[in-house]
Amino acid sequence: MGLPPVVAQVRQRWVGSRPGRALSWYGARSGAQLCGGIAYSALFSLFAALTLGWTVFSASLGANDALRAAVLDQVDTWVPGLVGTEPGDLVPPDALLLRGGLTWTTVIAVVVLLVSALGVMGALRASVRAMFDIPPAQGNPVAARLWQLAGFAVLGVGMLASAVASVASHSVGAVVESALGGSEPAVWAVRVGGAAVGVVLDAVVVAAIVWLVGGARPARRDLVVASVATGLVAGALRWVGTSVIVGSAGANALLAPFAAIVTILVLVNFLARVLLLACAWLHDPPRARAA
Repeated sequence: MGLPPVVAQVRQRWVGSRPGRALSWYGARSGAQLCGGIAYSALFSLFAALTLGWTVFSASLGANDALRAAVLDQVDTWVPGLVGTEPGDLVPPDALLLRGGLTWTTVIAVVVLLVSALGVMGALRASVRAMFDIPPAQGNPVAARLWQLAGFAVLGVGMLASAVASVASHSVGAVVESALGGSEPAVWAVRVGGAAVGVVLDAVVVAAIVWLVGGARPARRDLVVASVATGLVAGALRWVGTSVIVGSAGANALLAPFAAIVTILVLVNFLARVLLLACAWLHDPPRARAA
């Protein structure tokens, strides 16, 4: 027994639509498995990335207490309880610092950490290229590593910029609230402006992953649309809290001791799905199908 005509017509329209084609392409390219690989790589790359990032930040801008607190808040927003000074936090910030000055031991440690941190960028690169149906790169492997390093730097700068925007937003909000006597519309306007800046920063990071890390060259207008849409999802997740998608881990007696690890796996997997779906949408422009 076939589908009713109306349902069949709706299904046909969906399958032929750009979102429908993107979803089919995502499945055909084993998107779910690729996301699992990204999450697995991120789990082993995260400590190295945090160590390098926190060491560089502390050496350059760590004297600013407000910015230091904002950066830790950014990390806690995404993975609650991972880094902090509270009794329940998994890693204290000072444990992430490379110490000992410039010695051969330190240099070797930095190289090892850098290679470990770039593991997730390699998984991202392979996954993005798979969504764009780009064959594995045959060029210089050193150049590929440099592009991955550029993407890693963009991620770090994006998190730092988000922290700076957070500090600026709170400062401007306090000034506006004081000047206008606690005017709610003005305070909300500042908050919305801060959220908009966060979405823009997330969109820039997404575009950098597609362009720099993946080496894809989609249409500029499509890239802007996909990057902003992905940034909106990331911004909404940051606003409502990651507990929305990982809240069951704390309630599960088996997973509760590993809540931070489960959070990393689930969160990265979710964000990777959004990113790869956006890449699948970018790969399938309407004009190419119509030709």
